[in-house]
Amino acid sequence: MLHIQDADPDAFEQLLRHFYTGDLGFPPDLLRPVAELADRLLLPQVVHHVHRRLLAAVQPAGVVGDMIWAQQQGFVGLLAELKVIHTSRHIGAQAVPNCLPAPLPPCPPAPLCVDWGGRLDCIHARNPWM
Repeated sequence: MLHIQDADPDAFEQLLRHFYTGDLGFPPDLLRPVAELADRLLLPQVVHHVHRRLLAAVQPAGVVGDMIWAQQQGFVGLLAELKVIHTSRHIGAQAVPNCLPAPLPPCPPAPLCVDWGGRLDCIHARNPWM
């Protein structure tokens, strides 16, 4: 008898079904537990398949939670891909046309001032030597 402490019984059932049938059609709500258990059982092909499905199902509101979970599980590759998705969506949301303020006009030239020992001379030209 195989006993794995703290294993999700539904995830274990899904992996047993996979062992007997080859089916990788895990229910969406069990993808995380299946990935965790498959990683513990050293099933990299199953982990890779589940990671692909998790990436395909990423939602903007849940990507940060997905990143935290991937970090906690040590899924470095998945975390890197989630960061790319998060960054590209975050940048894309900020790059909407007409949402940035217009650039500021150029500043007027600052005066050139020289202190001659109590007497201050200032020149207000762009380039006084030309």
